[in-house]
Amino acid sequence: MLQTAPSLASSMLDRSIVLTGDGAWFSISLMSSVFVAGLEITGPLKPGYEAIFTPEACRFVADLVHEFEPRRIELLARRQQRQAEIDAGKLPDFLPETASIRNGDWKVAPVPPDLLDRRTEITGPVERKMAINALNSGAQCWMADFEDANSPTWENVVEGQINLRDAVNRNIRYTSPEGKIYAIGEKVATIVARPRGWHLDEKHVLLDGKRRTGAAGHSARHDSRHGVDRNHHGRVRGGGNFV
Repeated sequence: MLQTAPSLASSMLDRSIVLTGDGAWFSISLMSSVFVAGLEITGPLKPGYEAIFTPEACRFVADLVHEFEPRRIELLARRQQRQAEIDAGKLPDFLPETASIRNGDWKVAPVPPDLLDRRTEITGPVERKMAINALNSGAQCWMADFEDANSPTWENVVEGQINLRDAVNRNIRYTSPEGKIYAIGEKVATIVARPRGWHLDEKHVLLDGKRRTGAAGHSARHDSRHGVDRNHHGRVRGGGNFV
């Protein structure tokens, strides 16, 4: 049965869909995974997750992996080789092949306006209530940490993406089990997102049957384009931009 995007959410919950090259959704009742734009998603898909795993985002992730995976694997192998050299007593030094860069006449681009004032920064996981508290903390910047401060369970990672999207859209809210409502104020911190390292694979998303780096998924955040647009046009009152 041909399905369109509005019925995607219910199909994802049934774990029985596949996206064809022309963007059409077909129901295949015996499938154990969900395939979207070449990605095989094996993690549980809860309500709302379909807004993260859109065909456009998944296609972008697949393109990133195909483009950079060989280089990533090469650098990870080089990391092990370099560690062996350090263990053998070789000290760090500058690379000879980058001497022209060090000796060249150049300078970096100006600091973005939203990062000029970084006297106080706060970091923490992308859990919904903690994200709201961090944004309201009074700090100039909040580093939304998908790595060290965030246990990378499937739910934490995907819901962290949802929380970051809602934070940039300024509609993030949370109601505690006791009924307390958390919402962001008028003046909030600028968001600086920290993805997982290139060395950390995501076991719930496969491409060509293999695990790939989880950082590629963070690169397809659905808030990014909206956040850049907000920064460019200065439409966020009281800070709260996305970097």
